[in-house]
Amino acid sequence: MIRFDLRDEKTKEDKLTALVIQAIGAGSMCWSAVENAGTFRSGEALEVAHALIDALKKHGLTNVK
Repeated sequence: MIRFDLRDEKTKEDKLTALVIQAIGAGSMCWSAVENAGTFRSGEALEVAHALIDALKKHGLTNVK
């Protein structure tokens, strides 16, 4: 079971950001041989997360401003 940690996030925007980032991180580990996957580029993963959040907002798919 996948679980997300939102104990430190107070605002809806912080919660949305944490959920997206944690989901991308979890998804990045879905390799059959993760030890052979190479180096995880966390900076690029954060860019993907923030681009997704921006797109969700732009298309009205979240009420977080």
